[in-house]
Amino acid sequence: MKKIFCLLTFVLIFVFLVSCDNNECKIYEHSNYYELKDVTYGKNQRQTFDLNLPKNSTTGLVLFIHGGYWVSGDKSSYTNEMVDWCTLKGVATCAINYRYTSIRTNYLDILDDIYECLRKVRLLSKDYNLNLTNVMLTGHSAGAHLSLLYAYKVNMSSPINPTCVVALSGPTDLTDENYYNDSKFNIKITYLFSSLTNSLITVNNHSKKNKELLAASPINYINHNSVPTIICHGTLDDVVPYSNAERLHDCLNKNSIYNVLIPYQNSGHNLENDQEAAEYKNLLMNEFANRYL
Repeated sequence: MKKIFCLLTFVLIFVFLVSCDNNECKIYEHSNYYELKDVTYGKNQRQTFDLNLPKNSTTGLVLFIHGGYWVSGDKSSYTNEMVDWCTLKGVATCAINYRYTSIRTNYLDILDDIYECLRKVRLLSKDYNLNLTNVMLTGHSAGAHLSLLYAYKVNMSSPINPTCVVALSGPTDLTDENYYNDSKFNIKITYLFSSLTNSLITVNNHSKKNKELLAASPINYINHNSVPTIICHGTLDDVVPYSNAERLHDCLNKNSIYNVLIPYQNSGHNLENDQEAAEYKNLLMNEFANRYL
């Protein structure tokens, strides 16, 4: 029996090595989950993800999308959270690297990256007899924006069905006048929005670019079929105005979508000074996982 088990383990690892492009994927076995590092899902060097698959059956996945203004950041920032969720909640976890925005790459390309990542995750997970059907998307800042945008815009065609979102300090409405009327926002944001949309956005011309800005705004895609959402935002945020969180909350309410807005009353963009709010977020996130994954 022991020999058969060893043989099956060898075959399983071999299948994964073949499945990973050019054997670049690294596989590690832990007591209750398998860890796949640097799995490629495209030709660009940024198109990689890390994946943890529990040994017990699950249909749920948590996808972590890193922040960094869409022009920086890395999936490694979520390594600890991936391990915690995979071991404590028994769900699969994934952290994605995506192409940064540039002259040639915009938000639509990043949405394609998320789509291809989820497609490959589902394919790989079947080798471990897991049928991942539901995904919670979460991230901070740019990662929150991408989580919301993907869940609301691509939900009907996604390889794994988005069932809820947890957004931390995310841009939700790029037409919000607070970005452009307040100097603490507009110094950097117009450059970032230009890169995100591949359209020149300035303080003076932004009102003429409403079409481009709305197309990249999560609130533009909310309807009665949108997914339940947790919104966490610092009232002192000097990167993304707090009014963005309020606008998202109001839009979801108007469409009768279950959502919770958690204001971090003493915090800025990094949600750094409100332990009570952070604990409430963790509690709700666990409840969402139990209910929707």
